[in-house]
Amino acid sequence: MKKARKIVALFMVFALVCMMVPAASAKAPAPSLTSVQVRAVGSMSIDGEYVEEMLPTNVYAPSTSFDHHKFAVIVVVEQRGYESWKSARLGTQSPSDVTFEYIVNAANIIIGYRWYYTFMNVSTTASSSLFTFSADNINAPFNTLTTMCTINWV
Repeated sequence: MKKARKIVALFMVFALVCMMVPAASAKAPAPSLTSVQVRAVGSMSIDGEYVEEMLPTNVYAPSTSFDHHKFAVIVVVEQRGYESWKSARLGTQSPSDVTFEYIVNAANIIIGYRWYYTFMNVSTTASSSLFTFSADNINAPFNTLTTMCTINWV
């Protein structure tokens, strides 16, 4: 009977010690930034135009196939990994609204973000504007990744 009490007491001490170890010690570092890419452009005139449908003006900056309305434009960017800093611009204009959703893997671990950048009343007289998204890697190699897309206007 004394031996059973000792085993139970040791088990309880072990359980208490395990509960006192902070959960943060088991977490892994954030994944490095591996890619950023414009995925789609939408506006009042075009519901959604995906990168695969855009004109390949060049490898780095596809161009929308359709003319978008300047009143409200949404650009969707997918980012894989974590950034320490990011910037999104449409010509010289900053976004009026930014929302996001997590990109998760099969184990339900966050591996990136899907950013939705809204630009209202785009002020330009040009027939197109260049959207640019840049992000700095939070981990080594501490590089900057950039993606671009030319948006044509009505």
